[in-house]
Amino acid sequence: MKASVRARSGDNKTEFATRMRTQRARLRILSIKFIVAVSPCAWPEAGFRLGGDFYPPAGGCLACLAGDFSNPPTTRRTLIVRMNLLTVADLRPHDEYYRRLEQGGIVYFPVSPFPVPADDQDLLLKTAQTSGSHHKNIAYRPAEDRVSNFDSSAADPERLRAALRGFSQRTLAFLREVFPRYMENCRIDYASFRPQEEEGRDLPLNKRNDLLHVDAFPTRPTKGDMILRTFTNINPSKERVWIVSDPFRPLAERYAQQAGLARAAQGSLLATASGLLSSLGLPLKQRSAYDRFMLSFHDWLKANEDYQKNCPKYRFEFPPGSAWMVFTDVVPHAVLSGRYALEQTIMVRKENLLSTADAPIRILENLCGQPLAG
Repeated sequence: MKASVRARSGDNKTEFATRMRTQRARLRILSIKFIVAVSPCAWPEAGFRLGGDFYPPAGGCLACLAGDFSNPPTTRRTLIVRMNLLTVADLRPHDEYYRRLEQGGIVYFPVSPFPVPADDQDLLLKTAQTSGSHHKNIAYRPAEDRVSNFDSSAADPERLRAALRGFSQRTLAFLREVFPRYMENCRIDYASFRPQEEEGRDLPLNKRNDLLHVDAFPTRPTKGDMILRTFTNINPSKERVWIVSDPFRPLAERYAQQAGLARAAQGSLLATASGLLSSLGLPLKQRSAYDRFMLSFHDWLKANEDYQKNCPKYRFEFPPGSAWMVFTDVVPHAVLSGRYALEQTIMVRKENLLSTADAPIRILENLCGQPLAG
């Protein structure tokens, strides 16, 4: 099938199409060879070969393997499933993109639509994170135009700031063009650069990236707004390997009460004290019941051995030069390996969702029968 690729205004369409074909050919999920072509309406047709057999496409969802990935491949129990991953080439707004994200899918770009210039990429690949830091990544704060947590002896601070500023601005411009609904009155959060190899990182349990979790930020409460993160893999040769599990609705229906939803909904003495101290002008973050629960749920999932071992798992390997988007408070995710990834976060207003019923705060409110935004 001949792929039809739509490039943004000003792009070299021939070059863009060539890069798309090259990256599609490199897509690997586990040991499966995928055959991906993007039609003019941007729906993927995907099939794969396994043990010499070809499995045809179905429903626009990319196929992958699910199973216990902690076991060696020779003993691994696997099940062929269809994971909600939408491959996109048509860089125009579509309700289907919103719908897939809100229902727990990943929107995937075989070639990043906001590429990093070669000079910036070379600089980033030579940039190191501060050794011994308690932070996980190098952070760029767009509102302050400030970079933190990098080794200034190994990088030019001004060049690094310019590179991360450029990435942030290009990513946000792309989101305004293709996801205008989400960008309306959103909160622009941090961008980050992840230079360390994820496999084998020595981190405290609640900061480990290789354990499945949904995101919540201790210092930036959302009050029910949504965490949308856009990633790109700038590693020149190595995939970034993710595991994801079933999205927030079935996750919460099974585990939220065990994890203390009722207790969070009823409030706590600490929350009351924090509110009083904040009203007196002290610089304390006032968290809603929703934020309190999501913070505890983040840690609860990482610490729950039964969930980590037995939940459904779907593995994706994102090739060099690719990009992907996901609501990380909807999709439980973990990073098994890879280094040199860039990421931009925005907080999407829950009122701007295509379906507000899919917001985690609405799901939790239905489960506990109480409002959680306050």
